[in-house]
Amino acid sequence: MNVPASSPAWRHSAQVASVDDGERVVLLDVARAHKSQPQLLTGPSAAVWRAIDGIRSTHEIIAEVAPAFGSNQEDLGGDVRDFLQLLSLTGLAGEGHRSESEASPR
Repeated sequence: MNVPASSPAWRHSAQVASVDDGERVVLLDVARAHKSQPQLLTGPSAAVWRAIDGIRSTHEIIAEVAPAFGSNQEDLGGDVRDFLQLLSLTGLAGEGHRSESEASPR
C-alpha cells in the first residue's frame, strides 16, 4: 500500500518511557513523573501502542490491530479511535505528518 506523505501518522511522545514484555506494556510520562502514574496496557490497547510507529495513520493502525483480535475494522475502529484520542489527550502519543522518506510502499 502506498501511503501519501501528507497523511497524519501516529508517534509516541519522546517524553514517554515504555517497557513491553510481549503481553503488556507499561508507560510512564517521564516529563511529568512527579504527578503521573504508570499506565498498564494489555490486549488491544497494547497492540495499538505497538502499532504506533511514526508511519501508520489511524486507519492503518486499525487495519493492523483488528485481525489480531478476530475483529473487522468497522467493529474495532471506534474503540481504536477513542484510545488514540485518549493517548493524544494525555500526551502519550500524537498525530503528525510523516516525511517523504517515511511514506513508502508496505
